Amino acid sequence: MPDLLLDALPVIDLLEITGKTSAVAQLTERDQSSVSRIYRQASERLGLEFGKCESGHYRAGANQTLLQRSEEHTS
Repeated sequence: MPDLLLDALPVIDLLEITGKTSAVAQLTERDQSSVSRIYRQASERLGLEFGKCESGHYRAGANQTLLQRSEEHTS
């Protein structure tokens, strides 16, 4: 599995920004299937249920607990 911080988080961020695995593949110099595999594996490891919505945007479906914990630590 690719490194979570070095490989997966940039892929997830870029997918949320661009919305296209092909664009992320070009930006990260990977093939499109690698980008898809990286975000699926990271989503599973982090429990985020990251995927493509009906609108075509990539979003985390189970990130509320993570966000709440983050807010608790910054308050």
